[in-house]
Amino acid sequence: MAGSFIFCEALAFRKLGGFSRELFVAEEIEFSKRLNELAKSWGQRVIILHRHPLRTSARKIHLYSLREYIFFLLKSFLGLGRTFKDREACAPWYDGRR
Repeated sequence: MAGSFIFCEALAFRKLGGFSRELFVAEEIEFSKRLNELAKSWGQRVIILHRHPLRTSARKIHLYSLREYIFFLLKSFLGLGRTFKDREACAPWYDGRR
C-alpha cells in the first residue's frame, strides 16, 4: 500500500507502533509490510480498495528534472535505504520547491 488513506484497526496500528519515525519517505510502504505480516499472523488479510481510485496532483513531478529524479533514485538504491532516513537527502519531499 503506497500513498495516502491507509486504514487499519486501532489495535493493529498500536501493536505495530504506527509509522516509522526513522523514515522520511516510503514510511507507508514499510508500515504496510508490517501490517500485512501482522494480518497473516492474526488469520486476516489486507484488502486494497481499488474500485474508486483517487486522483492525486502530479505538480511535484514537474518541479524536478529527470536528472534530479534519477540522481535521487540512484542515491537511494546505492545507499541501501539510508537515504530514506536522512531528511536532507530527500529533497523532492522536503526542500520546499514550489
